[in-house]
Amino acid sequence: MERIRAAIEKARTTRGDVKPQPAVRGMPRRADAPARTGAWEDLREVDLDANLLARNRVISLDQKDKSYVAFDMIRTRLVSTCRKNNWKVVGITSPTPECGKTVTAANLCFSLSRQRDVQTVLLDCDFRRPSIAGLLGLSETTNLESYLMGDATLQEGFVRYGLSMALSCPSMKLQQPAELLSSQAATNAIRGMEAELAPDFVIVDLPPLGSSDDVMAFMPNLDAVILIAAAGLSTVKEIDECERELAERGNVMGVVMTKCRFTQETYGY
Repeated sequence: MERIRAAIEKARTTRGDVKPQPAVRGMPRRADAPARTGAWEDLREVDLDANLLARNRVISLDQKDKSYVAFDMIRTRLVSTCRKNNWKVVGITSPTPECGKTVTAANLCFSLSRQRDVQTVLLDCDFRRPSIAGLLGLSETTNLESYLMGDATLQEGFVRYGLSMALSCPSMKLQQPAELLSSQAATNAIRGMEAELAPDFVIVDLPPLGSSDDVMAFMPNLDAVILIAAAGLSTVKEIDECERELAERGNVMGVVMTKCRFTQETYGY
């Protein structure tokens, strides 16, 4: 683990870090800002099974598994970085499949939703292998593809959990989603969603970077990207190449290492 971290830092130093450029967006609200409901209340509300979420490793909602603290730490850094740079839309990707990006995206959203008066939107834009609906146990999908095409309303494309988290998932797999993700219609739809729901953060679950051009097709709609790598699966070369490719086209917020093994230490950490 330490060798991987040292190698990544060496690669960053060698090539030079890309400095983040602020996006042209509204500043996320502080925790003491008044809640905005409006369009949120018009979305269909869904119930989630806490036991199912726990079995699927989504632990940031009920906080029974103490590992949720790791996601809270990611959340805190994300909020700080987004407010500093005026960012809102953050993509989650990985070098290869099975790195835990979808589980991380879901846990991060639930961690954000626990903050007072913070509203978050979760988008499943991994159209080749959509999995958020199954991960959360949603019996009905929400047809994200039709919303991005401009053929569905906000109420048809999204559901909400409480008044702090809204989400949209594809109703089916798409063979060539890059065309949709790079379209002006998709950009207009994302901007329309931001205008109606006015979320503080939008978390986008994207496909693995190495599997297609879908991530690069959607990059213009993102303020920043988080790269999810898996210990024992992702190589230093893969992480470095993905980080370099993302940095050439946008802002890389950081690299999160999953599937790490560690021993419990004092003070509960």
